[in-house]
Amino acid sequence: MAGEPTGDDRSTRALPPVRWRAVLGAALVTAAAGGVLVAHRAAQEPPGTRYLVVTSAVEAGHALTRADLGSVAVDLPDSIGAVPAGRAGEVVGRIVARNLGDLDLLRPSDLLERDRYTSPTEQEVTLTLDAARAPMGTLHVGDTVRALATATEGTGTRTLAEAVRVVGIDNPTSDGAIGATSGVRVRLAAPDGDTATAIVDAAVREHITLVLPSPADRGRR
Repeated sequence: MAGEPTGDDRSTRALPPVRWRAVLGAALVTAAAGGVLVAHRAAQEPPGTRYLVVTSAVEAGHALTRADLGSVAVDLPDSIGAVPAGRAGEVVGRIVARNLGDLDLLRPSDLLERDRYTSPTEQEVTLTLDAARAPMGTLHVGDTVRALATATEGTGTRTLAEAVRVVGIDNPTSDGAIGATSGVRVRLAAPDGDTATAIVDAAVREHITLVLPSPADRGRR
Protein backbone atom coordinates (compact mmCIF):
# COMPACT_ATOMS: atom_id res chain seq x y z
CA MET A 1 0.00 0.00 0.00
CA ALA A 2 1.35 3.43 -0.93
CA GLY A 3 2.89 5.33 1.94
CA GLU A 4 3.53 2.26 4.12
CA PRO A 5 7.07 1.88 5.52
CA THR A 6 9.26 -0.89 4.20
CA GLY A 7 12.30 -2.79 5.51
CA ASP A 8 13.62 -1.46 8.82
CA ASP A 9 11.01 1.29 8.57
CA ARG A 10 8.29 -1.21 9.60
CA SER A 11 9.55 -0.99 13.19
CA THR A 12 8.38 2.63 13.39
CA ARG A 13 4.95 4.20 13.18
CA ALA A 14 4.25 6.01 9.91
CA LEU A 15 2.88 9.47 10.62
CA PRO A 16 1.20 11.97 8.25
CA PRO A 17 3.43 14.11 6.02
CA VAL A 18 4.82 17.20 7.69
CA ARG A 19 2.90 20.26 6.48
CA TRP A 20 5.68 22.78 6.93
CA ARG A 21 6.78 22.03 3.37
CA ALA A 22 4.48 24.96 2.55
CA VAL A 23 6.77 27.23 4.57
CA LEU A 24 9.78 26.11 2.58
CA GLY A 25 7.81 26.60 -0.63
CA ALA A 26 6.84 30.15 0.36
CA ALA A 27 10.48 31.03 0.94
CA LEU A 28 11.35 29.74 -2.52
CA VAL A 29 8.55 31.76 -4.13
CA THR A 30 10.09 34.99 -2.85
CA ALA A 31 13.52 34.01 -4.11
CA ALA A 32 13.00 33.81 -7.89
CA ALA A 33 10.72 32.61 -10.66
CA GLY A 34 12.55 29.28 -10.63
CA GLY A 35 11.64 28.97 -6.98
CA VAL A 36 7.96 29.15 -7.90
CA LEU A 37 8.33 26.08 -10.07
CA VAL A 38 10.13 24.17 -7.32
CA ALA A 39 7.48 25.08 -4.77
CA HIS A 40 4.69 24.06 -7.16
CA ARG A 41 6.35 20.71 -7.82
CA ALA A 42 6.79 20.10 -4.08
CA ALA A 43 3.10 20.79 -3.54
CA GLN A 44 2.03 18.38 -6.30
CA GLU A 45 4.41 15.46 -5.73
CA PRO A 46 4.43 13.36 -2.54
CA PRO A 47 7.65 13.43 -0.48
CA GLY A 48 10.03 10.69 -1.49
CA THR A 49 11.86 10.07 1.79
CA ARG A 50 10.75 9.20 5.31
CA TYR A 51 12.63 10.43 8.39
CA LEU A 52 12.57 9.41 12.05
CA VAL A 53 10.67 11.41 14.67
CA VAL A 54 10.02 10.80 18.35
CA THR A 55 6.36 9.91 18.90
CA SER A 56 6.22 11.67 22.29
CA ALA A 57 8.41 14.03 24.30
CA VAL A 58 11.60 12.47 25.70
CA GLU A 59 14.14 13.91 28.12
CA ALA A 60 17.92 14.05 27.81
CA GLY A 61 19.44 10.81 29.08
CA HIS A 62 16.59 8.63 27.80
CA ALA A 63 17.54 5.45 25.91
CA LEU A 64 15.40 5.26 22.78
CA THR A 65 13.18 2.23 22.19
CA ARG A 66 11.26 1.21 19.08
CA ALA A 67 8.07 2.49 20.74
CA ASP A 68 9.63 5.98 20.88
CA LEU A 69 10.14 6.15 17.12
CA GLY A 70 7.87 7.01 14.25
CA SER A 71 8.47 8.27 10.73
CA VAL A 72 7.17 11.06 8.54
CA ALA A 73 7.38 11.58 4.79
CA VAL A 74 8.85 14.99 4.04
CA ASP A 75 11.18 16.71 1.61
CA LEU A 76 14.03 18.27 3.58
CA PRO A 77 17.00 20.41 2.57
CA ASP A 78 20.37 18.74 3.11
CA SER A 79 21.18 21.22 5.87
CA ILE A 80 18.53 19.71 8.18
CA GLY A 81 20.47 16.44 8.57
CA ALA A 82 17.58 14.30 9.87
CA VAL A 83 17.98 10.52 10.39
CA PRO A 84 16.34 8.45 7.60
CA ALA A 85 13.64 6.01 8.74
CA GLY A 86 15.60 3.10 7.29
CA ARG A 87 18.20 3.57 10.06
CA ALA A 88 15.73 2.97 12.89
CA GLY A 89 17.56 -0.19 13.98
CA GLU A 90 20.77 1.79 14.47
CA VAL A 91 19.02 4.34 16.70
CA VAL A 92 17.34 1.96 19.16
CA GLY A 93 19.27 1.96 22.43
CA ARG A 94 21.02 5.28 21.77
CA ILE A 95 20.92 7.92 24.52
CA VAL A 96 19.20 11.24 23.77
CA ALA A 97 21.55 14.20 24.30
CA ARG A 98 18.85 16.86 24.75
CA ASN A 99 15.13 17.17 25.46
CA LEU A 100 12.97 16.44 22.40
CA GLY A 101 9.33 17.38 21.91
CA ASP A 102 6.45 15.41 20.46
CA LEU A 103 7.07 14.67 16.75
CA ASP A 104 10.48 16.37 16.71
CA LEU A 105 12.66 15.21 13.85
CA LEU A 106 15.59 13.10 15.06
CA ARG A 107 19.03 14.38 14.05
CA PRO A 108 22.44 12.74 14.58
CA SER A 109 23.40 15.59 16.92
CA ASP A 110 20.45 14.66 19.17
CA LEU A 111 22.14 11.37 20.09
CA LEU A 112 25.20 10.53 22.16
CA GLU A 113 27.79 8.07 20.92
CA ARG A 114 26.64 4.47 21.23
CA ASP A 115 27.55 2.88 24.60
CA ARG A 116 28.71 6.21 26.06
CA TYR A 117 26.13 5.78 28.82
CA THR A 118 24.74 2.42 29.88
CA SER A 119 22.29 3.58 32.56
CA PRO A 120 20.32 6.76 33.35
CA THR A 121 22.24 7.27 36.63
CA GLU A 122 25.74 7.38 35.12
CA GLN A 123 27.71 10.62 35.32
CA GLU A 124 30.94 11.45 33.50
CA VAL A 125 34.02 12.84 35.20
CA THR A 126 37.33 13.79 33.60
CA LEU A 127 40.66 13.31 35.37
CA THR A 128 44.19 14.33 34.48
CA LEU A 129 46.41 11.57 35.81
CA ASP A 130 50.12 11.05 35.93
CA ALA A 131 50.88 8.50 33.22
CA ALA A 132 52.37 6.18 35.84
CA ARG A 133 49.00 6.00 37.60
CA ALA A 134 47.04 4.86 34.54
CA PRO A 135 47.84 1.56 32.79
CA MET A 136 48.61 3.22 29.47
CA GLY A 137 49.08 0.87 26.56
CA THR A 138 46.65 -1.62 28.07
CA LEU A 139 43.88 0.85 28.98
CA HIS A 140 41.22 1.26 26.31
CA VAL A 141 37.87 2.94 25.89
CA GLY A 142 35.23 0.50 27.15
CA ASP A 143 37.41 -1.00 29.89
CA THR A 144 36.07 -1.26 33.42
CA VAL A 145 38.62 -0.22 36.06
CA ARG A 146 38.95 0.20 39.83
CA ALA A 147 39.61 3.74 41.02
CA LEU A 148 41.96 3.97 44.02
CA ALA A 149 42.87 7.06 46.05
CA THR A 150 46.15 7.42 47.96
CA ALA A 151 46.45 10.12 50.60
CA THR A 152 49.22 12.63 49.94
CA GLU A 153 50.38 12.24 53.55
CA GLY A 154 51.08 8.57 52.89
CA THR A 155 48.44 7.30 55.30
CA GLY A 156 47.12 4.63 52.97
CA THR A 157 45.10 3.81 49.90
CA ARG A 158 41.36 3.34 49.66
CA THR A 159 38.93 2.22 46.95
CA LEU A 160 36.86 4.99 45.43
CA ALA A 161 34.91 2.76 43.04
CA GLU A 162 35.09 -0.93 42.22
CA ALA A 163 33.88 -0.57 38.65
CA VAL A 164 33.92 2.57 36.50
CA ARG A 165 33.93 2.53 32.70
CA VAL A 166 36.54 4.32 30.62
CA VAL A 167 34.69 6.35 27.98
CA GLY A 168 37.52 8.54 26.71
CA ILE A 169 41.32 8.75 26.72
CA ASP A 170 43.54 11.62 25.56
CA ASN A 171 47.21 10.93 24.87
CA PRO A 172 49.77 12.21 27.41
CA THR A 173 50.99 15.70 26.58
CA SER A 174 54.21 17.47 27.47
CA ASP A 175 55.32 20.39 25.31
CA GLY A 176 58.19 21.44 27.54
CA ALA A 177 56.72 24.87 28.28
CA ILE A 178 57.19 26.39 31.73
CA GLY A 179 54.27 25.39 33.91
CA ALA A 180 53.05 22.78 31.45
CA THR A 181 51.71 19.57 32.94
CA SER A 182 52.43 16.08 31.76
CA GLY A 183 49.65 13.57 32.11
CA VAL A 184 46.82 11.72 30.52
CA ARG A 185 43.21 12.85 30.51
CA VAL A 186 40.79 10.01 31.18
CA ARG A 187 37.02 10.36 31.05
CA LEU A 188 35.19 7.95 33.35
CA ALA A 189 31.52 6.99 33.57
CA ALA A 190 30.75 6.80 37.28
CA PRO A 191 27.74 4.60 38.12
CA ASP A 192 26.00 7.37 40.10
CA GLY A 193 26.31 10.91 41.38
CA ASP A 194 27.82 9.97 44.75
CA THR A 195 30.65 8.05 43.08
CA ALA A 196 31.28 10.91 40.65
CA THR A 197 31.48 13.36 43.57
CA ALA A 198 33.90 11.12 45.47
CA ILE A 199 36.20 10.82 42.45
CA VAL A 200 36.25 14.58 41.81
CA ASP A 201 36.92 15.32 45.49
CA ALA A 202 39.75 12.79 45.61
CA ALA A 203 41.28 14.24 42.45
CA VAL A 204 41.82 17.51 44.34
CA ARG A 205 43.02 16.08 47.66
CA GLU A 206 44.67 12.74 46.82
CA HIS A 207 46.46 10.76 44.14
CA ILE A 208 44.13 8.64 41.99
CA THR A 209 45.28 5.41 40.37
CA LEU A 210 43.27 3.36 37.87
CA VAL A 211 43.68 -0.41 38.10
CA LEU A 212 42.56 -2.97 35.54
CA PRO A 213 40.79 -5.99 37.07
CA SER A 214 42.37 -9.42 36.98
CA PRO A 215 41.24 -11.91 34.30
CA ALA A 216 39.22 -13.74 36.97
CA ASP A 217 37.44 -10.51 37.97
CA ARG A 218 36.69 -9.71 34.34
CA GLY A 219 35.11 -13.10 33.90
CA ARG A 220 32.70 -12.43 36.74
CA ARG A 221 31.49 -9.13 35.26
